[in-house]
Amino acid sequence: MVDVDLSRYFDTIRHDRILAKVAGRVVDSDVLAMVKQFLKSTGDRGVPQGSPLSPLLANLALDDLDHALDRGGDTITYARYLDDMVVLAADTPKGRQWADRALMRIRQEAETIGVSLNAEKDPSGHDNGPGGQLCVSGIRVPLGAEFEDWNMVFEQNPATEEDHCCPKEVGNILRRSRHLPMQVAVAQVNSVLRGWVNYFRVGNSGTAFGKIKYEVERKVRRLAAKKCKARGIRLEAVE
Repeated sequence: MVDVDLSRYFDTIRHDRILAKVAGRVVDSDVLAMVKQFLKSTGDRGVPQGSPLSPLLANLALDDLDHALDRGGDTITYARYLDDMVVLAADTPKGRQWADRALMRIRQEAETIGVSLNAEKDPSGHDNGPGGQLCVSGIRVPLGAEFEDWNMVFEQNPATEEDHCCPKEVGNILRRSRHLPMQVAVAQVNSVLRGWVNYFRVGNSGTAFGKIKYEVERKVRRLAAKKCKARGIRLEAVE
């Protein structure tokens, strides 16, 4: 298995490569000029984040890579979303050879558009057998299926770093909200929680949700206690 994450993808991607991809599909000069102006807002490189156009352009930049690896459908399985990609191959000499070829192609294509592989993440460091795990787009899938009533069951949980990311973001919101009414702070926290829960609710996230609930309620109670100048306070669960 090859598990790849591109380093600072949105910040370093080359504008000329994106514009060339867009020009291959769009002939309207006004649209091309608008896309160019949109990209230039980040300087010489990178894609502005926060716009609906950003993920579309970021995906288009690696379109050639997608088509190249999709042609290996009989030997490898390839999936990508933005800068997060996975190549699955059989745990055989031939499968490992194809996985190495795929990794080489990914490196070449990444260098072409001006980005590099994340040096902190070993792209081939996962075990293919039971006990290993696959992490993609923040979701952790243990490798090796369990059987329940003759059906294969795969667990899908938030990756470990995602477990810490949500309480950390909530903590940052509460620190910025020290001088705001408690209702405003809780509304901002709920907005973050809804997005996080809606993203991870498709998997087996009950345990992670329980941990997040405990951590978030503890942080909110602490802020409420400081506002009330009390040592401790009971607060209803954040909805």
